[in-house]
Amino acid sequence: MYGVINGFWINQTGNLEIVLRYTPQDWFERGLIISLTTFVLSI
Repeated sequence: MYGVINGFWINQTGNLEIVLRYTPQDWFERGLIISLTTFVLSI
């Protein structure tokens, strides 16, 4: 019962490519690029 609550049905069969994105990770990556660019330009 509890295994279905946090699950998602995937009806496709065969080889699959599943991408999980965590939205705060996107903001971190953007901030990291901005920080590194600023650091390099300040040298």
